[in-house]
Amino acid sequence: MIDLRPILVFPGCHVRGGVERVVWETMRHLAPHHPVTVVASQVEAGGVDNVTVRRVPAPPPAGPLTPLLWKRAAAPHVPSGAGSVVVSYGSNCPVGDVVVVQSVHRAWLELGRPVRYGPVEVPNLMRYALPRHQVILALEAAYFRSRGYRRVVAVSENVAADLRRLYDVPSERIVVIPNGYAPEQCSPERSAKLRDQSRSEIGLGAGDVAILLVANEWHRKGLRVLLDAVASISGEPLHVVLVGRMPPDAHAGQIARLGLTARVHYCGATDDVARYYAAADLFVMPTQYEAFGSVVVEALASGLPVITTARAGAAVAVQPGINGLLQDEPLDAVELAGLLRRALEPGTLYRWRQAAAESVSGYEWSAIVAQMRDVLVEVAGTPNSVAARSRCRTGRRAWRPSR
Repeated sequence: MIDLRPILVFPGCHVRGGVERVVWETMRHLAPHHPVTVVASQVEAGGVDNVTVRRVPAPPPAGPLTPLLWKRAAAPHVPSGAGSVVVSYGSNCPVGDVVVVQSVHRAWLELGRPVRYGPVEVPNLMRYALPRHQVILALEAAYFRSRGYRRVVAVSENVAADLRRLYDVPSERIVVIPNGYAPEQCSPERSAKLRDQSRSEIGLGAGDVAILLVANEWHRKGLRVLLDAVASISGEPLHVVLVGRMPPDAHAGQIARLGLTARVHYCGATDDVARYYAAADLFVMPTQYEAFGSVVVEALASGLPVITTARAGAAVAVQPGINGLLQDEPLDAVELAGLLRRALEPGTLYRWRQAAAESVSGYEWSAIVAQMRDVLVEVAGTPNSVAARSRCRTGRRAWRPSR
């Protein structure tokens, strides 16, 4: 039997973030079967047995250099030994035996569109000149070109393609495994129980139609386009509910100008996002770039229909006309408004809700982490040498949900 001792490395391991949640769920589902070590600065492992925490002292804030400093600070805390398989979740971490890729920064910069700051529109090319992006790109390039990994877990087929195209990552080392959802948190049954209270807490009336966007990067996730689209639809009691760490202050002027002040509700961050899925009638994310988008799967699992762009990795779970719709051009508010009008046709949202949860059957975290465990067991069973790593070829496997 393989002696597997997973070591998960990322600055955070908790339920209040994106990658942080992935690390936390992986820890939670692996720990009953294997001793797990978490190397992080922020860790919430309470109630999960068989977990060792190696807490990395967070380096002092250093602006663009912060990711580099954390990577250096974490390295001495990564243990080794028989059965150890280091799982690294980002280019701000030491390279692991397995690297889990939640996004490709270079791909986002290629796709990004101009950013508007008040009356000024800043071209996308200006991002490349910013120190923050220069550091991240340098870390990312070193991370993938080192070839120190034995497997690369891409969160979507889009990410796998970006890794091959931009960093020449060998196809035979790539495994595609998406993110998942927690059925005890996200389900139509729980949404039904929480709905009235959650809507009351937000300030929604019985006849209000609530459009939800959960994000931490409002620009990339398309808040400006969503607001323009909502404002263009007259005669409908549309409200926009925003959940995320950063207040949408940069959009305050737009919200006021469009007359949406009373219809935009910023709810802050949360460790139980399903309460907001329960309150909403439609999840809308006109994202410019989304390696996966766990919120899409979580929303559907909660019985909430979804409109997002074809650029989201999780768009594979959206069946147009069955559980939601897909937007072709992320910056086209007119197109999005047309999709919203289709969703608001009598009976449509009800019909989509009935199909939503079943469409993500097989994305439960238990099934997703089982796929990850297979990869870790395979890696743990191979000789730990550079020569063996270069010969390690099992063929690329694309994940598909079990039915």
